[in-house]
Amino acid sequence: MTQSHKSVTMVELFYDLIFAYAVGRMAQALALPTHGFIAPRMLGEFLMMLLVFWVIWTYQTVLANRYFNNQLAQSLFTLFNMFWVIVLSTAINVDFVKTKWSFQLSTAILFLSVAIQYGLIWRQKHAALPKIFGLTLTIAGALALVSPFLTPYSLSFTVFFLGVVGASFVPLLFWRTINAAPVDFSHLSERYSLLVLLIFGEAVIGVAGRFIAAYHCRPVCFSLLLYCFLWLIS
Repeated sequence: MTQSHKSVTMVELFYDLIFAYAVGRMAQALALPTHGFIAPRMLGEFLMMLLVFWVIWTYQTVLANRYFNNQLAQSLFTLFNMFWVIVLSTAINVDFVKTKWSFQLSTAILFLSVAIQYGLIWRQKHAALPKIFGLTLTIAGALALVSPFLTPYSLSFTVFFLGVVGASFVPLLFWRTINAAPVDFSHLSERYSLLVLLIFGEAVIGVAGRFIAAYHCRPVCFSLLLYCFLWLIS
């Protein structure tokens, strides 16, 4: 069963723009290796950061697509989450240890905020999917909330990582319940298309800014052509 088509709002578009900015910041930070070398731990941390942003965006998008019809409540929650996504973006650093408090606590707030939204939907509809997603995010948010207080850093990172991975993959165990929930495919495809467009735009702007600073333009031109090729095949 397919819901009637809903249009992407300006608040949702602005929300996607913030996520595209965050992905651009991660790419820029990772493009600055230490002594010409990207440490495996650093690469793992940034992959985890990318997963955090992807999980938050996906849960919020699924919620707006399948359930939320109250435009005012959706906009207020989205604006609140947008602020914390900006905080999350500013916490991106080559040395993740320095910003683990702001990053992990912001992630916990976002997980719990989206969990509250799913809880409100469950109270209204008593559907299985909002209950599963809400409980998953609540547990993940609790782990993220506790993680920065743990020492040593390896334990803190492991607990945080387990929360993020759980939020990412536990819902896949309930794929039958997910498939049974109605989807507005037009709205969902439009959200994904706009997000891809914004990420490509952020990438092109980042490459264009390097023309001024670069002594040799060939690597920059190659990067720009690569982005154009990816855009054509996407």
